[in-house]
Amino acid sequence: MSDKELQSVMERTGYKIPPYRLACISKTASKIVQMLTNPSPIMLTANETNITLDMVRFILERGENG
Repeated sequence: MSDKELQSVMERTGYKIPPYRLACISKTASKIVQMLTNPSPIMLTANETNITLDMVRFILERGENG
C-alpha cells in the first residue's frame, strides 16, 4: 500500500494513527490479503473474498458490542 492509499484510508475512517502503529496495521492487512489470495484447497473468487471479509467484520462488531 502506498502512502497515498494509507492516507486515504485514514481520512475515510477518521482515525489519526501514529506511523509505527500504521506500519503494523499495514503489515497485518497484507497478511490477511495473502491468506485470502494464496492457493489453498479452494481458490476464493473476488465475491467469496468479500463475503469472507463481511463475515469477519460481523464477528468483530459482535465482539465489540457484546
